[in-house]
Amino acid sequence: MVTSYWMGAYEEIKRCNALIGNIDKVPMDASKVEIYKAEAVVLRSLMYTNLTMLYHDVPYFTSIQSVTDAKAAKTDRATIVADVMKDLKDAAKVLPPTASSWGRMTKGAALSLLGRLALYNEKWDEAISAYRQVKELGYSLYKTGDNPYMDLFTEANEQCNEIIMSVRYEGPGKEEGNAMAPHYDAPLEAMNGTIDLADAFYDITTGKPTTDKKIVNGLTTEGKPDLWDPNTTRYNNRDPRLKVTLFTPWDGWNDKWPNAYGGSAPSNSTLYVLKYFNPSLSSSGSFDSGQDFYIIRYAEVLLSLAEALVEKGGYSYDEVVGLVDEVRNRVKMHTVGEIESKNGQLDQAGLREVIRHERRVETAFEGLRLFDLYRWKELKNAVDRINKEAALAFKTRVALFEGSWQKYHANTDFGTVGADPTKYFKICVEAAEELMKGDYKVGIYNTGNPDEDYYKLFGFDNMSDVNEVLLYRAFNAAEGAGNSTQGFITYNSNSKGITWELVSSYLGKNGKPYDYLNTAAANKGNVFLTKIAEDCDVRLKSTVWIPGDLMSVGENAYFSGPTIEGGALQLCPTGFQVKKTANPNSPAAGKSWETQAETGLILLRYGEVLLNYAEAKCELDNSVAYEALNLLRKRAGMPDFSVNAQSLDKNKVDYGYSITDELYEIRRERRVEMALEGQRDEDYMRWAASALFKNKRPKGYPVDLAQNPNFSSKVDENGLIDYYKGVMPSGYQFRDKQDYLYSIPQDELTLNPNLKQNPGWN
Repeated sequence: MVTSYWMGAYEEIKRCNALIGNIDKVPMDASKVEIYKAEAVVLRSLMYTNLTMLYHDVPYFTSIQSVTDAKAAKTDRATIVADVMKDLKDAAKVLPPTASSWGRMTKGAALSLLGRLALYNEKWDEAISAYRQVKELGYSLYKTGDNPYMDLFTEANEQCNEIIMSVRYEGPGKEEGNAMAPHYDAPLEAMNGTIDLADAFYDITTGKPTTDKKIVNGLTTEGKPDLWDPNTTRYNNRDPRLKVTLFTPWDGWNDKWPNAYGGSAPSNSTLYVLKYFNPSLSSSGSFDSGQDFYIIRYAEVLLSLAEALVEKGGYSYDEVVGLVDEVRNRVKMHTVGEIESKNGQLDQAGLREVIRHERRVETAFEGLRLFDLYRWKELKNAVDRINKEAALAFKTRVALFEGSWQKYHANTDFGTVGADPTKYFKICVEAAEELMKGDYKVGIYNTGNPDEDYYKLFGFDNMSDVNEVLLYRAFNAAEGAGNSTQGFITYNSNSKGITWELVSSYLGKNGKPYDYLNTAAANKGNVFLTKIAEDCDVRLKSTVWIPGDLMSVGENAYFSGPTIEGGALQLCPTGFQVKKTANPNSPAAGKSWETQAETGLILLRYGEVLLNYAEAKCELDNSVAYEALNLLRKRAGMPDFSVNAQSLDKNKVDYGYSITDELYEIRRERRVEMALEGQRDEDYMRWAASALFKNKRPKGYPVDLAQNPNFSSKVDENGLIDYYKGVMPSGYQFRDKQDYLYSIPQDELTLNPNLKQNPGWN
């Protein structure tokens, strides 16, 4: 298929170049010659638009090709794009506003394609200019009849004022028809949609995603999902575009198969493509219909203009929303103001999400989705591939780990023969700098709202358009691949809690160490939580639930305080209940862990890269990467990074050895920024820092004994919860000459005598 696409595009380019190069030899009115040339230029431009999106750099021909061109080298994409954009501008000056006959190129086609190419290459001004010109040409959305969106994709309306460019077909019986009609008398089984796409068509009543995630009603006798008993109700009351785009389970097919399920056997999705298909055609004409295929519609122009405006910035909010609403109004879906911005204007990220969603449901199966995923850099998530950004980020993590390990485990049983920690710190710095300074789409998620940005970062379902997230695990509850995060975070704590040691690492809002113990002496329980949320780094209240926090929109649930006495599922043994990764808007928020959520799990993010870079730089020469660290501070609304003297820190932690004030402060920043992201164990291991926890117990917040009179046996001398004093009287145990590495399984040692057991495990 890839080969045929390449060959087909270049065959078309060859024909266009042949026409442009030879038409001057034909006796014809000069004005017609110029128009025909311009038409060929637009068609050639379409081919290069598609080729540069799929292949990036490609061979570039603008004249009649010869045999030697078969060995032509690639031309870089930027050069091709610049040339093609100029060609399209010139063609637009020549082509008429309306076609002399249906199917011929117009000024609108040239400008619309120019806008698409500019949009694909992030040339926002060019895209906006082109699309604004298209809007002035008199195009409009087709809105006739009870279901105009459905009627739009029929032969009867293929010449309506919404269609800007299309592939013409004539049929049946003229041998010029298309094959997009039905497969005999039932849907074409080879063309399936997905559950994910179906669920992108929102509930028409609420304007929000469906909450019905059940695909089938029951199981077969073998215990497998019974695909012949689908849950058809999950597709009811949806965006009208769903039933135009997809053939859903047990939909009828022109009364020929009144209960047609889609052919001889059901698929896992049972969602066959319906758009463009015509059930009324008989099997004899099913592969020779006259339905045109739309390349550019006015709806795309509206949504693309909205996208370009948002991405450029400095946009008119009303204009952007108006463009989206114009598309929605045709199918009587709720406006942005009625749903997404009901409680206030959306920020840039919010508008981006709305536009991308609308584009997906409006233009499904019109040949745009793959290019959209490419340019939004979402394809890495769609096809589960690792990109270069993620590879570089992971390189910084591995190099920093190795450099730290070699430095802090030197002259121990865990030391590395021929250790050279400087080498690895340099590798970390170089990889980070390549990512920071190279041509990569990375950054810190920051909309300018410090109270929410850090918190929101970890609560998205779809993280593919968040530049900070370089690799994440996606979940799909409908397919049984959901997670339980929202249930445990917004419903119960499952006997887990954040420690005093972590909480007391957060600085005050002035960027200075905060006196947590003194605050605890005068403030207990919920009052203490509220006080530190007001006084300290906003990342603290993004990580720990604070009384009054909204936990679930659907359940209208607010956090009243931690349960420090209760059953295992409800118990929070420290009083600091985990909030990070919560999303109150998740359908699973406020419900039990059995309700599967789809909140993404971040594996690599740019924030970590900045911290890895700063730590490695400091290890090399004790310098401070202020610019990198300030990106994190700015997102949190904190003062610029500064180095506090360890001696002034009332919450000073002991690493078991001396480090500089600079490195101490960088390690503190790492702890609060990366809290609960699975890095802490690796950090203390590479730092050889068992002193952080050895012979210590995890403490909690200052309990209010007036509210919890039976808790006095579980508090320490400072009034802090000491929940584990009975079961861990000596604190955490750790064997310094053994526990920095796990043991190699004995079975593996037996199978491979060349393996050597790790230190201390013999």
